[in-house]
Amino acid sequence: MWPLILSVFLSFALGAIPTGFWLGKLLGRDIREVGSGNTGATNASRALGKKAGILVLVLDAAKGWVPVVFLAPWSFAQGSVGVPELHQALLGFAAVSGHVWSPFLQFKGGKGVATGAGVALALRPVYFLAGFVIFVGFLLLWRRVSIGSLGAALVIPLISVVRADRPEISVCLAAVSALIILRHRANIRRLMHGEEKPLF
Repeated sequence: MWPLILSVFLSFALGAIPTGFWLGKLLGRDIREVGSGNTGATNASRALGKKAGILVLVLDAAKGWVPVVFLAPWSFAQGSVGVPELHQALLGFAAVSGHVWSPFLQFKGGKGVATGAGVALALRPVYFLAGFVIFVGFLLLWRRVSIGSLGAALVIPLISVVRADRPEISVCLAAVSALIILRHRANIRRLMHGEEKPLF
């Protein structure tokens, strides 16, 4: 049990690393004072440039991918209770939770999209690919990152349910989706009022 508890804690701590905020500080800018004020890749791109935004995107995705791929097998190998997929699900959700409620930012953080994508990629690459296609398609159609993010967040757990995947995987993906949607409340309000800014 203790290896699993330790792994959950480490996954949360890894997810909590505010990559966009810290990169902005290194470059002499607080990205929370720019655009949406979010610390994720989209706002980092606006505040720091496209290359910085891509770097934040990759690092934030890695925060979700690493716990599932490396920490979960380790915790299971140490004799913790449960099954490998349960460990992966718990650690993936912990990483996204850390990103959303980062102790480094007074328990505020990003919207969980990139980190959630990293979790989906590690758990089920095919689901991730489907979500990526939805994200790109919606982005090109409506030019709003939020619409693409919400579309991907909805379709990934739906595919898991339709395919009758393992319950722990479906629950994890649905919980991550719920977090992402929750963090997009302001975007949804702006979309409803026609005030959401396009990316291009």
